[in-house]
Amino acid sequence: MSLKIIKAGIQDTLQDMGRYGHRQLGINPTGAMDKFSMQVSNALVGNAPEEAVIEMHFPASVFMFTEPALIALSGADFHAHINGEPVPHLHPILVAKNDLLHFKQPHHGARAYLSVRGGFEHKTWLNSSSTHLKAHAGGFKGRQLRKDD
Repeated sequence: MSLKIIKAGIQDTLQDMGRYGHRQLGINPTGAMDKFSMQVSNALVGNAPEEAVIEMHFPASVFMFTEPALIALSGADFHAHINGEPVPHLHPILVAKNDLLHFKQPHHGARAYLSVRGGFEHKTWLNSSSTHLKAHAGGFKGRQLRKDD
């Protein structure tokens, strides 16, 4: 999947179900804060339930899709719009090349999840794709998403 961050959100990261079995080394599991919503988003696009998603807080990033894709949004409702037009929450959405996804305002919830059919390119660390910010590992370069990523 190819998408580009046009404007960075407050702390958007790649997350999955988390990494377990490493607490004795001082490594917490991380992972999506709302695992159920993450799995719902993945189910809507036909991904495996544990596939990595983008976890967003408001204000969320503005995304440009560099190729057509099937996406879904779950968790918090941030009033998503594509090219200025509102899009449904908890439904699969077809996006075209160069479409812009942005979020107007938080309606309810604290974290929203963006899944894309086929998933994202990412690095795994200790059998997880979740971003671990303190360890600078996993996810996309071990950090939150930034403009031009």
